[in-house]
Order: sequence, then structure tokens, then C-alpha cells
Amino acid sequence: MRTIMWQFTKITLSLFSFYLISISGVYSQSCVTGKVLTMPVKKPLAEANISAGKNKGTITDATGNFRICDLTGDSAIVTVSYIGYETKRVKVKLLSGNTLLPEILLYPELLIMDEVVVTATRTDNQILNTPVRVNLISPRQLASIPVQNIDEVLKYAPGINYNRPFGIFSTKAIVMMRGLSGKEQGRVLVLLDGIPLNKSDGGSVDWNLVDVSAVQKIEITKGAGSAVFGGNAMGGTINIITRKPEEQLFVKASMEYGTFNTMGARLNAGGKLNAGNPDKGIYWLFNTFYKQSDGYISQSEAEVLANPYVVKSDMKEVGANLKTGYTIGKNQTIEASFNFYNDRRGTGEKVFQPEGNTTDHDSYGISVNYRAKFKSLNISSSVFNLNEDYKKVNEYLKDDYTWYEVLSTRRDYGWLTTLSYPLGKSQLLTAGFDYKNGSVDAYDKYLTSTDIVYNAGKMNTYALFAQDEINLAGDRIRLLAG
Repeated sequence: MRTIMWQFTKITLSLFSFYLISISGVYSQSCVTGKVLTMPVKKPLAEANISAGKNKGTITDATGNFRICDLTGDSAIVTVSYIGYETKRVKVKLLSGNTLLPEILLYPELLIMDEVVVTATRTDNQILNTPVRVNLISPRQLASIPVQNIDEVLKYAPGINYNRPFGIFSTKAIVMMRGLSGKEQGRVLVLLDGIPLNKSDGGSVDWNLVDVSAVQKIEITKGAGSAVFGGNAMGGTINIITRKPEEQLFVKASMEYGTFNTMGARLNAGGKLNAGNPDKGIYWLFNTFYKQSDGYISQSEAEVLANPYVVKSDMKEVGANLKTGYTIGKNQTIEASFNFYNDRRGTGEKVFQPEGNTTDHDSYGISVNYRAKFKSLNISSSVFNLNEDYKKVNEYLKDDYTWYEVLSTRRDYGWLTTLSYPLGKSQLLTAGFDYKNGSVDAYDKYLTSTDIVYNAGKMNTYALFAQDEINLAGDRIRLLAG
């Protein structure tokens, strides 16, 4: 009997010890809360990036507050970052339960004044010498922002109005600035290595055509730039500049998985032949990505109750980018790029059609750029061809069943040339011409009736521009006329 009681006691003590260890393990997972303010006015900073521990991250809410949980160990380093502000790291001792940090103050980041930008004046210029407001999103800032699409980066820049309501499930994104309407993209010019991405038909931009992994930096010029870029630049200009490999070879691959059975993969590779000689050689860059998701129901509860045909909004996409170039000595470079993108997105309703309401984009673009310097004359000339085949299936059942398809083909091509020549030590004359051709051939075909609505047209644009930069009073005064 004593033996049995002793065995029972040992088992009880073991279970109690295991329980204490389990409780200790649970409570050793701490939470950290805090508040982020901008200096010098101590204004709450929304959507600042917060990271701590291993693969733990969040963003601040509208009042600047944040909370990260499931942190283990005795201490952690909390990293706070936001475009335009210096990154701050705070070491915190973790306590059981919640650890409250003192206010985290972010100071504006000093501009790198010798950084060269090209978008503001269509010539190479240091930020300090650019007579307009320019925001530069640097490679370091791009690497610190966890985003799915390149347009998401822009919402972290000051003065940008960004709209992609359903994230990766949205059929389009709109980026505006300077207080202009956020309904159409056509008032802000978007460039990819100097090539316009806005379509002549409506000015829309397929942001998904650009893989975020291929981007080196982004130049944002605020204010009207129509004098040198045309009508699309009324609100400003965004120039997305892709990487130019300097190393002999690199290969990067990644996979991801998330909620709603979202999965994806990326492959990035590139290199430069004769990498030891920066003035001569062939370079190349290849990026490809794939993503799919089962999605979720994006409609409100009232819409779901009123419509029995509501289904999840899902998505599937694939894209690829290839850039290759040849440096012909120190002063000449020729570069060619090819971009491809295909997607299918369900928009959340299905009656009879196999996939319900969907949108489908098949896009590709080709461009060739030549840059050269002959003594004091600088030349930049580009030709491009952008194509998009768009299909939309729409069906609904109310009193009667309606089913129609939208088929649209958009074509844009052009030739852009810029020349600049210094007139003495304090004056730079820039001139050039742009030719663009845009066309659309589309129709709405109603398959439950005999109605067909056609939409077709072409637009040719010819433009000449000239710009004069004059430095006065020892470069303390700069005049720009165009």
C-alpha cells in the first residue's frame, strides 16, 4: 500500500512540475506596447513599421500606438522605421505580461544632398541643386518596408494619396498627390526607367507590371511637370528606377505562405560580365514571381444577406522582368527591357459562369534606351511599346439574368529624346521631343441580349520642349524656365 501511495505521489509531483513549467513558458512570452511620435512637434505617426524578435512585426495605428506579442527571451530590440525619418532601435527588457515603452521619437532624415536624381528636370542633378520638391525612396528604405506590390511603398511617402482597398485582391491601385482627385491615375505621371506607364486611354497604370524586387529606388517629384513631361504630370511625377547589377552573379529565391491560403514564390538573378571594369561590359537582371490566393468575402454582411451569389474574391498572378544592357566605354550605354504580367482576379459574385465575375490582364512591354555623352553634349533616347489585353466577365441575377463580357486591347508606343548642353559654367540648356501613339479597341458584348457597345479610338501626341537652368550668385540662386 505504501509503495502504491509513493508512486501516486511521484506522479502527482511530476504532473505539477510539468504544469509549472508550462505556465512559466506561457508567461515568458511577453508583449511590448508603445507610441511613435514625430519631432519636433510630437505628432502621432501612423503606419510606421515596427519589428521585434524573430519575424515579429506590425505597424502603428492612427494614433501612433502599437503592440507586439509572443516575444520570448529576457530582452528584445524594437526597430521603428518610416520613410523620411531616421530609423530608431530600442533595447527593451521583457517582463511577464506587458512591457510599456516610453514614447519613441522619430526625427526627420537628412537628405543625401549629393544623391543624383533625374526625374525633376530630365537631366542628372543633385537633390541640393533641384529647384523643385523631390522625395527619394532609397534602396535601404525599400529593403525595410514589407510590401507585396511596388505601389504600396508610395503610401509611406509624405503627401501621397493611396488607394488599394482590398490589397492584393484589388483589380487596380491609384496613387495621387498634391490634393488631386483620388479616382483616376491620369493626373500623376508614372515612369519605369523613364518610360511612361500611363495608358493613353484614361491614364490608368498597371502597377503589377513592376516586380518590387527589381526596383533600385523611386523618385517622386511633386508639383506640375507638364512643361517637360506633358499633360499626365499635372500633379507630379513618379519615376521607378530598376536595378543595374554590379556584381558578377547573384541569385535569390523566396517562398511565402499566409492567410486565405495565399502562397507565392519569387526568383531574382542578375550579373555583369567583366564585373571588374565599371566602364565596359554586359549586364543583365531577371525577376519572376507567382502568387495565388483563395481570398475572402469582401462584401458587407448586408450585401451577403441580400445576394445569395456572393463568393470569395480570389486571385492568381504571374509576372517576369528581363533587363539587359551593354556599357560601351565610360560615356555610352544601350539597354533593353521586357516586362510581362498576367492575372485573373475574382470580384466576388458567381451565378452560372464557371469562375463567376472576373477581371483578366495580359500585359507586356518592350523598351530600348540609349544614353551617351559626346564631349559636353548629353543624349538620352528611348523607344517603347506597351500592350494590354483586358477581359472582364460580369453576371448578375436580379429580376432577369444578365451576362456580358468586356474585351479591350490597348496599345501605346513612342519615342522620347532629351539633349542637354552647358552654355558656360552657370547655364544648362535642355531640349527634346516626345512622340506617343495610343489606341484602344474595345467592346461590351451582352450574351443575354443582342446589345454590343463599341469603344475605339487613337491619339497621337507630338511635343517639343526646352528648359534653361541658370545659376546666379555663386549657385545660391537657381532659375529654371521651360
